[in-house]
Amino acid sequence: MSFVQPIFDLRESPPLSSSLLSLIISWAQENKYTPHVANYGAITKGRRRMRHLLGCTHKSSCIASSHKFCSECLDGWRSRYSSAIKSKDDQLDRKCPLCRENIPPSKEMIAELKFWRLRKHQLEAESDVYSEEYMFAKSTIERLEREIGDWTETIDYSKGDIECLVLPTEVWKAALANDIQKVLNWLGPPPIDKRRINGRNTDFLNYALVSHAVMGKRYDLLSILLQLGADADPISAHGHSPLEMIAADPEYNAQARLLLEWGAEISDGDMISRDNIIQNAVEKGNTKLANLLKSEFGGRRCEIINLSKYPDLIGKTCVVEKYLPDKDRYKVIFETTPRQNSR
Repeated sequence: MSFVQPIFDLRESPPLSSSLLSLIISWAQENKYTPHVANYGAITKGRRRMRHLLGCTHKSSCIASSHKFCSECLDGWRSRYSSAIKSKDDQLDRKCPLCRENIPPSKEMIAELKFWRLRKHQLEAESDVYSEEYMFAKSTIERLEREIGDWTETIDYSKGDIECLVLPTEVWKAALANDIQKVLNWLGPPPIDKRRINGRNTDFLNYALVSHAVMGKRYDLLSILLQLGADADPISAHGHSPLEMIAADPEYNAQARLLLEWGAEISDGDMISRDNIIQNAVEKGNTKLANLLKSEFGGRRCEIINLSKYPDLIGKTCVVEKYLPDKDRYKVIFETTPRQNSR
């Protein structure tokens, strides 16, 4: 059995042998440190994830103790999102697989704790200390404080991405108020720096401008931001994209369809699966969006190809309106034609 040598400080520790790696894997499984990975069989899933982590050869962008792993490998071992760890009890006590020391919290966990502390303080200022929201905020803070402990350092899961700017208070408030001009003035002339247009509100779960536009139902602002190159899938500190947060609510269908046009995705994540999101949409009566999400190209901006019956349409851009399963075809709308001329 061959393993790739894991990355860690060679000045402090010698390379691990294959037999020792196997021993560590067996020990982790026997002591219930087996991680859950949806794509693997029940017996092999923990072994493969542990082996993958120990065999990580990527350049490290995050550090557990003195041992280094890439963000993708470490995120598969212990999620950066507190809500994901909460839903998987086996992840809460996960330690560094090499030295068994505790793993520092992620920046996302710190951001979530900051948000709920601020929200609890706001509710207390309003003398609202018996409401369901207050009780939820209080219990969430207690859980996060247990998970984070006394750590003063954090792990960076950014995968080497360029760190986005912090959204000034007046800018994200302008987005909520639909003050498009003020937002554009802050963004500046195109081409706009990706760090700026994808800037994060550190006081509100690391929301991006797109997130605020979606949750505030600011359709025109959302459309402008996406056209200017904003990320359609900014993940907040609690681990969800805007599309995942609104998919079940029919009141947000306009924003959801716009996000789909610009490539937003719903993937199987740590906290909820794509099928769960679709099922939630169906249960809440949002069948139109659920049907779009079920199909491969539902709601997407696409190019027409191989349509011999209508050669004049080949190469034109359209938006997929819905999937017709009985005919195995899609109903599309061309961006330059009225809706009644859809095919």
